[in-house]
Amino acid sequence: MRVAPSGPPGVKIGDREFRPGLWPSLAFLVLLPVLLRLGFWQLDRAAEKQALLDALEAANRRAPVALETRLADADALRYRKVTIRGEYLVGREFLLDNQVHDGRAGYHVLTPLRVAAESEVCVLIDRGWIPLGRDRHNLPPVSTPEGPRSVQGTVWLSWREAFHLGDQARSGRGWPAVVQWVDLGAMSAELPCRLAPLVVRLARPAADGFVLDWPLPSIQPEKSTSYAIQWFALAAALALIYIFVNLKKIAAPSQDGKQEQHD
Repeated sequence: MRVAPSGPPGVKIGDREFRPGLWPSLAFLVLLPVLLRLGFWQLDRAAEKQALLDALEAANRRAPVALETRLADADALRYRKVTIRGEYLVGREFLLDNQVHDGRAGYHVLTPLRVAAESEVCVLIDRGWIPLGRDRHNLPPVSTPEGPRSVQGTVWLSWREAFHLGDQARSGRGWPAVVQWVDLGAMSAELPCRLAPLVVRLARPAADGFVLDWPLPSIQPEKSTSYAIQWFALAAALALIYIFVNLKKIAAPSQDGKQEQHD
């Protein structure tokens, strides 16, 4: 039993008084904004993911658009079905390394297509997956059809956010060129045309394609929402703990008229 400390009176809650201490208060003021910020950040992430899902669904419902007339509007074309007329640059294929299909390592074949309507512009066509050769010194054979053709596919921009290590995408100097990631600027420097700022994944079925098994993007808004709920729950638990540890029981007045207080 001890005499209540002097100072401003606390808030009375029943037979207890809320009188916060210095260190618990400092910890509370530091941690609570962090937990709330994390919760709202996850809510923003959930909204962004849902917007991407909505865009993907809307794009799948829309009719294909002729790509030749909208090459500069890459972001508006994300996930859109497109058609494009042109000719492949035979002998200028890029092999995107470290691509796995059914547990097997291989490449994605990226072939520039010179646009018929704009001969100085090419579009990189992802023609699908092929397995590794006998080893990395013996690349698999890649056949590319010649002559004018009409290509159908879907615009993908996810290569822009791909994580990569090192400062050089290309391995070696020959053709087909093995690349570790898509670097349109470096690729354009090796071509007689400028690559448009997008990649078109070939639609199935396609006579000029390889294994066309395109996985859907892993977008789960509900996961971010559940994370947000967890952060908000931690914030609420922190507030309850802060209140509980700072509640002091009010004792009855002692015989000398002074009030005593217990933890």
